[in-house]
Amino acid sequence: NADGSINAAFTESGYSSWSVSTATVGASEVQLASSPLSNRLRVEIQVGSKDLWVRHATGVSTSNGLRIPKGSSWDIALDAGASIYAISDGASADVRIAQYAA
Repeated sequence: NADGSINAAFTESGYSSWSVSTATVGASEVQLASSPLSNRLRVEIQVGSKDLWVRHATGVSTSNGLRIPKGSSWDIALDAGASIYAISDGASADVRIAQYAA
């Protein structure tokens, strides 16, 4: 622009398929998206009424996992060979997992 500012528009594309699954996560570790889509590129995790902690390997805890606050979502570029493990801060956390594939 004449004033030196820049206008940018971003479009996300390139996904030929996607799926949504659910999980109930409690104090015991659960593997999320345990059946990955073929050619998966990205995963989005949506958390209900309880905090969630995730980690790429088993042994996730509130002290070594990434906290996803209740009522929020988190997404990451993650291929089909990668795993996600989760626990919650209480029993019966409702979680939605969306997987996007090429």
